[in-house]
Amino acid sequence: MNNQFRRVFVFYFHFVGWDCLSLGGHICLSLPNIEIHIPFGFIRIGFVRDFIDLNPVFPERKRNFGIIEKSEKKHKH
Repeated sequence: MNNQFRRVFVFYFHFVGWDCLSLGGHICLSLPNIEIHIPFGFIRIGFVRDFIDLNPVFPERKRNFGIIEKSEKKHKH
């Protein structure tokens, strides 16, 4: 399996649920991004890995709101 990936910039709010009251933050230095945890979800700003030969990182999710670049899959015939 080929594990090639590319970095994809994202800026979105992810709604976890009405019963989640998390407060705090998360910083990732290897793939620069920051998560700000607020009641009911979190905000993510930065980069995520998008594996080229696998399914997109973000299939059509109904709980994400913001900038999420679509994956461009290359099909070999």
